[in-house]
Amino acid sequence: MLGGIQARLELGPYDMSIHTPMFIRQNLERFLPEHASKSARGFLSWMPWAPSSKTSPEARLIEQFKAIPSNASPKRLVRKYLEFCWSLPYYGSAFFRGQIETPAKSLSSLVINEDTEVLIAINSAGLYVLDPIGVVVLLGLKFEE
Repeated sequence: MLGGIQARLELGPYDMSIHTPMFIRQNLERFLPEHASKSARGFLSWMPWAPSSKTSPEARLIEQFKAIPSNASPKRLVRKYLEFCWSLPYYGSAFFRGQIETPAKSLSSLVINEDTEVLIAINSAGLYVLDPIGVVVLLGLKFEE
């Protein structure tokens, strides 16, 4: 949703002749977070004839972009964007990289065992541990708890 609003604000109303899947793919990092735009960069995805599924990041972004009415005012779109962000528990947080130690189950896993990378978000309401790939809250602790 946010990517579609961002595209509409930066590019204006959707135009099928300009905003092609190839155009969106080339500008994906402008509208999607790093982990989502990197997933679209698979083998052969740079080729113009590469198959584009309906679940690809650029196809989903185009659908969100198209769904926004052409008469929607930028002020209203910015408000909708911010309302979504305000609803996130980690809104206004300072973010830090962290890792969760994965316990070793055997002697051999001591050598090959890797820790899980996480994002740690701290704001005035609490502390949140996030999965940086799926952007899922793994743990949320409010300061009053």
